Amino acid sequence: MKRIGVIAPAGRRGTLQAAKEVFLFMRERGVDVYCEGFLREALPETGLLRKGVQVDAICALGGDGTILRSVPYAAGLAVPVMGVNLGTKGFLAACEPDDLKDTLQALYDGKVHIDPRPLLCLNGDEHLLALNDAAILRGGRQRLMHVRVKVDGENVGVYSADGILLATPTGSTGYALSAGGPICMPGTECLEIIPICAHSLQSRPIVIASESRVTFEMTEDPEMEGMLQLDGRTVSLLHASDVAELRLSEKTLQLVRAEKNGFFNVVNRKLTEWSM
Repeated sequence: MKRIGVIAPAGRRGTLQAAKEVFLFMRERGVDVYCEGFLREALPETGLLRKGVQVDAICALGGDGTILRSVPYAAGLAVPVMGVNLGTKGFLAACEPDDLKDTLQALYDGKVHIDPRPLLCLNGDEHLLALNDAAILRGGRQRLMHVRVKVDGENVGVYSADGILLATPTGSTGYALSAGGPICMPGTECLEIIPICAHSLQSRPIVIASESRVTFEMTEDPEMEGMLQLDGRTVSLLHASDVAELRLSEKTLQLVRAEKNGFFNVVNRKLTEWSM
């Protein structure tokens, strides 16, 4: 390893201290550290991390949202992403702050487990990627949306709902879970179509094959508007008769996972607080 990138949300408690630990650890081993803007101001000896900078790994300090934000950096470089949980859930994180140095050492030694996670691709553009999900949500209006869904060209139906969600197995423990979708183990070759607050008792989540091509089509209502989001970030607005096509990307996200963090161990620790 010669270079590592560090990304983090500004203002989160513990971020700067964790970034300093990463910097000192890697500097002792002759590894150059590249940080985002606000971190670089606090650590002026680091380089500036931006698209196009070649690094060998990325350390994401924060919650799962920080890991999602690493996708544009990491997917294009095909490098591992190591999440450090500074938030409340950290479902995708490789370690907690107390384990940071040990996990960095394992990453440096090449002894971490790497999970290749599938990414969704919008309209064939390999720069428009999502790790968790793609969603069409009603654009600030009180009226329900009406979205026609097709799978490999076959009509599934028209959903009347607050929105419609297409999730990967990784995303099954995120927004998709809150919307009533099932939990899928990483590595399961499937996608989930989930209506959000559907106005029908017959609208249920659907699990489809991972190689499927999914089309969301706005109905012809001229007053209808939808926000198309990838991992929670709005990438465009859709209007009457607009179409969005989604499929799996040729790229994957190389997610670092500590060996002790088995999937169901994480599920039980992170998602069952209500039963304690």
